[in-house]
Amino acid sequence: MILSKFGEAPASSHQSTGFSAQLFSSFWSEHLKMRNALFLLVIIPGVAGVVIFGNATLTDWQQLKIDYRAYEDVLRSTDDLSALFKAEAAQNIQRINLFADGVWTLLSGILGAIGLHGWLSNTKS
Repeated sequence: MILSKFGEAPASSHQSTGFSAQLFSSFWSEHLKMRNALFLLVIIPGVAGVVIFGNATLTDWQQLKIDYRAYEDVLRSTDDLSALFKAEAAQNIQRINLFADGVWTLLSGILGAIGLHGWLSNTKS
């Protein structure tokens, strides 16, 4: 075996492939870390938001039906403007609540979909 002036064997082609294997291993490790981070920081919160805010949306929808029926009953039964304004305000509050919960549900769905798209497109590369 021929030793270089530093007492090491000269670099062979096998050592250079070891370097590219190490580079690939490093890239693969970073790739997996990115996929795990994407899953934990984007996909899971998106799905959880759809479930949580979707449930709140359905609950608010039921409450809006109740409040609107109460508003209609007050509208038919009395001429008292104070009672009418209170019933209308109650059903309008539920409408705003339902709108906000619906928007959060949709935004969470978009977040989860973007994360899932990035996660699946990373799988191919």
